[in-house]
Amino acid sequence: MFWNEDSTRLPERMAREYLTHLYRDNLFATGGFDIDGKAVSLDDIKIPHYVVACEKDHIAPWDASFRGLSRLKGGGHFVLAQSGHIAGIVNHPDKKKYGYWVSDETPGDLDAWRAGTTAVEGSWWPDWASWLGRRSGKKIDAAESFPKSTPRLEPAPGRYVRE
Repeated sequence: MFWNEDSTRLPERMAREYLTHLYRDNLFATGGFDIDGKAVSLDDIKIPHYVVACEKDHIAPWDASFRGLSRLKGGGHFVLAQSGHIAGIVNHPDKKKYGYWVSDETPGDLDAWRAGTTAVEGSWWPDWASWLGRRSGKKIDAAESFPKSTPRLEPAPGRYVRE
């Protein structure tokens, strides 16, 4: 569990408010989370969403994540990954570890959803990439998205990735 020793790399006030308001007080679920002077909640999300939960997650239990999905508008896709909090998320396809359950249906009942799922071997990442691809525009080279006047320092991904 060495990752627990990592710093948050967030400013102290931001980390404190994040943990206090979103986790301890659960203000995003109750409608009291303030963003730029406006109270927002889960009910305000009206875009397609891909939700991943982990079967053995001791921090964010999958059944709670599933119930939260019912509050979102815009169409959802729920994936239940095997393993726990970190291993279920950081599950690279090349490792061929763990698996996941998925269904195109999102009934309100946990047991009905689980009974109607398909078990898939390996990482959920390819499913996510496919889901994103169906909702994305035409692929363009990243350099095309910058004005021609923007100087290129070096080829991607850049030295900060390699150092």
